[in-house]
Amino acid sequence: MIEIAAKHAADTGLQAWTVLGPLVGVVVGAVLGGLVQFFVTGRQEHHVRQRELANFRRQTYLEALDVMESLDREARRFVGSLSGRVEPDPDDQSLEAQWMRERDKEGGEAIQEVGNWSLELGRMLNRVLAVGDKTVGARMVETDQVVRDYIDLLGKQIGDGRFRGDSAREFGRNYLASKQAFVDAVRKDLEVDKLFKTDQANQAHPAASKK
Repeated sequence: MIEIAAKHAADTGLQAWTVLGPLVGVVVGAVLGGLVQFFVTGRQEHHVRQRELANFRRQTYLEALDVMESLDREARRFVGSLSGRVEPDPDDQSLEAQWMRERDKEGGEAIQEVGNWSLELGRMLNRVLAVGDKTVGARMVETDQVVRDYIDLLGKQIGDGRFRGDSAREFGRNYLASKQAFVDAVRKDLEVDKLFKTDQANQAHPAASKK
């Protein structure tokens, strides 16, 4: 009886496995396939986010450079309007006096634009700090501080009714140096030189680049 019962159980188990075995294989295969697809999709989405962030970072850097150039242009226009300026007599209607008044008007417009672009620089600084490389952000903080310091100094000079050309020239040197440091940091972060070298190497050895 025991042998018969054992044989019956074995036959029943074999029959059950014959029915369930393929089903279990399908289920396991589906689960494994789902897990593989999940991880593949996750990696793909990660790469997409990386690419989107890299594009946004690059665009942010370029916009920040545009703001720096605009601020530089208006600062030069302001300094130029005050260079060699002589305060005209209110009753003086000579061509020279009229010319000085025109330069004063241009200087007033330029310094207003400098203020506007300095605010824009601060806005771009926040974006660079949010999505940019830390070194790039640090260089832009330095540029922003150079501008802020000079605007504060300029406000004191205008309040005292005087303009010092030496401080303007010093600001120009400091601003250009800080802007160049920002450009260098951007080039390093975007690996511009490395990419150019790769392109040049591929152009020099096109056959090797196809391998």
